[in-house]
Amino acid sequence: MSEQHLVVSLSCPDCRAKMYVYEFDLLEYTNRQAGADFGPHSEKTRIYCNYCHESFILTITGGAEDMHGELEGYPSVQVAFQTADEQALSEFDYSEYIQEYMPDDPEEAYYHSVTQLEELVNRFEPKQSDKTFYRMLFVQYVVVMEAYLADRLITAVTEAPEILKALTTGHVTLATRKFPIQALAARPNLLLEETQAFLKSQLFHDMEDVEKIYQAALGKTPFCDANQKVFFLDMAIKRHHCVHRNGKDNDRQALEGIGPAYIGEVSNSITAMVGNIESQIRLIKGQPA
Repeated sequence: MSEQHLVVSLSCPDCRAKMYVYEFDLLEYTNRQAGADFGPHSEKTRIYCNYCHESFILTITGGAEDMHGELEGYPSVQVAFQTADEQALSEFDYSEYIQEYMPDDPEEAYYHSVTQLEELVNRFEPKQSDKTFYRMLFVQYVVVMEAYLADRLITAVTEAPEILKALTTGHVTLATRKFPIQALAARPNLLLEETQAFLKSQLFHDMEDVEKIYQAALGKTPFCDANQKVFFLDMAIKRHHCVHRNGKDNDRQALEGIGPAYIGEVSNSITAMVGNIESQIRLIKGQPA
């Protein structure tokens, strides 16, 4: 019988980055659970946050059908379980399966992608002078940010009617659209569908437009403060020069300063913005911040 594995995921209680246990042997655990003489079987495992480097004790209880996880000292943290695809595991190495795995939740997908980028740096150990590598890495961080900003708002308007209403009435492009009665009758979900289509058409590296869209939807700027906005506006210019001018500015001078320290600042700034957006959405939904 082939081995069964779970992808166990939960949010770090300190920094809210996503943490994973990839190699939990479900078959072996189930066998031990079946052999338990008294009460439900439980096991403890230590889990590490790759972002803030804290470690925690995770207790897993129950069988394959009713598995439950609890983080020691943080009972309110939700633990999710997903069975690894057996066909995928048979086709290639388990570590390759993890590289292909992508969470559906935009916040989880963001932290998963950041973890992969950090693992890439650790694997290749680039030198300070490897400017091309760091430019590529920088552009990829912006790509991850764009995907989060788009997917998070699309998910938010789909799940929360109050956010959909705020965006469609508060953003000038959406607020001024008109539809005939026949269209409303034929498409009961027209408002949501048109809003989703609008969001999918936006460029989420234009940070001025990003702020307008999020301001309309959430009632607040996505940025943590004015300095962070300035940083992101400058970051958008650097992204343009990297993508369209091969790392040179409008005067054909090579961009300076895109190295390990700047990448760390980019990662920290994006993560702080993600945390700010998630807090705003939870507040609107009436969930704990």
